[in-house]
Amino acid sequence: MGPSRMLFAFLLGAAAVGVAWFLVGADTSRSPADLADDPLGATALHASDASEARLARIERRLDALLAATGVRTAGPAEGPELAARGVEASDESESGEGAELPVITDEVLDRTLERMEERRLARMTPEQLRAAAHRQIKEQKDMQAARALLTRVLARELEADFRAQVLTDLGSVERELGEYEASERALREAMSTAGMDTETGVKAGYNLVWTFRRAERTDRALALADELIANRTAPETLRPWLRWAGARMAFDHGDRERARQDYRALLGEVQGNSQYRQIAKDAEERLRELEVGPR
Repeated sequence: MGPSRMLFAFLLGAAAVGVAWFLVGADTSRSPADLADDPLGATALHASDASEARLARIERRLDALLAATGVRTAGPAEGPELAARGVEASDESESGEGAELPVITDEVLDRTLERMEERRLARMTPEQLRAAAHRQIKEQKDMQAARALLTRVLARELEADFRAQVLTDLGSVERELGEYEASERALREAMSTAGMDTETGVKAGYNLVWTFRRAERTDRALALADELIANRTAPETLRPWLRWAGARMAFDHGDRERARQDYRALLGEVQGNSQYRQIAKDAEERLRELEVGPR
């Protein structure tokens, strides 16, 4: 493959990634089950049916561009010299006919792609940016990239509940990065923005419990779990998750008897309800180990 075709393939690949990201949409519904094994609430992303047609149009445009203007990239031996000069003329073409062709250095190409990426992100809606952040979390495991995208979302004008959801995402990402103070700030802002009588606000509080636990602040984790359990305005569907978190924090705090009682009560409440299958299984295993001896 000649240099210009290599450039074509590279640009086409970059365009494909850009179009795919631009077309994704997030399912912003997040079930309580997401909070256990997936505290970030990342959701599956789906590309639009129109993506292949758009990619075909991009391919045709790039093909026409490269046919009209011969372009090549600087080879390894040329790179250091050409990097200092930017784009220069070449003494030979791919066909060896001696035509002068422009050369694109890695530095110039990188700057161009950065500008293209910035424009692409600026065109994305807050929902699309959040979906892209979820992709980084769920598929790429790139928390730094997710944090950058979520921070970009929060710079926009947002409806209060959606802002709180994004803040909860950010707080969870900060926790995964080990930035516990930043995680607490984001999650507390989410709680106050959404209100503790809403599902979003309670989920933010639930995530803050796990931030305290990760930071080994078991007293704060247990106190907040108890506060959430006592909150009579919390949605009923979330209460089993809060009780489960309370039992976990009680055990971490050294209160094995309370943890045992809480697990028993929780199992009596959720047994047979598939919505809470995950925490029921966990509670059964932990209760069994509490009955036979230390974990």
